[in-house]
Amino acid sequence: KHLKTVSAISVDRSGSRVITGANDGQVNIYDFEGMKKDMKAFRKVSPSDGQHQVKSLSWSPTGDCFLAVTTSAQAKVFDRDGR
Repeated sequence: KHLKTVSAISVDRSGSRVITGANDGQVNIYDFEGMKKDMKAFRKVSPSDGQHQVKSLSWSPTGDCFLAVTTSAQAKVFDRDGR
């Protein structure tokens, strides 16, 4: 659950993972294959320590990592598990 408006969403090519980003500076990672009934994100990450709004999210063509762009001057790349 985000604390502010969701500003970005991206689905990987296989359709098994979704990432959402919001104005609260958080990125939530959802795994449909392992999701429980509560439908909670399995991991939450802060690309810029929660200080900047998430503006864009994009999976790599292979789906092994994603790019998070915030209002900070530097984008950040995470692996598929948000590390």
